[in-house]
Amino acid sequence: MVLEWITYALAVFFLGGWILGIRRSSVTGEGATKGVINTVGLWLIALGVVVVGEISPFHLLWVYPLCMLIPMLFPSSLLPIVGASVAALALVGLNREMIVARREQYEKVQDLMLDGMSAEQAKQHLTEIGEWYG
Repeated sequence: MVLEWITYALAVFFLGGWILGIRRSSVTGEGATKGVINTVGLWLIALGVVVVGEISPFHLLWVYPLCMLIPMLFPSSLLPIVGASVAALALVGLNREMIVARREQYEKVQDLMLDGMSAEQAKQHLTEIGEWYG
């Protein structure tokens, strides 16, 4: 019984951690990959099936790693509805305009770094021209 609760706790810990990772990546402008979003979606489905179907939570110990492999093997064809739902869940409460602005800023920094600037020099340059959003 205790091991079952520990398994549930680990499953929720990984699910929550990856959702926060999607959120952080979006806020910093990096964005999350479709594979990460689909993995979280599959984890959410697996956890729901185990809880609702009264299946042993120990199945999550092999299903979670499998859910990480499936998006790698089928990267573009997976669960667009679930993926969109997971992304929406992860981004609840965030300002869309701020996310878009951070993404543009991130791309500008990357371009400047490809032109030979360091990350600090790129940040300084964008600050000077008023395009750095702290």
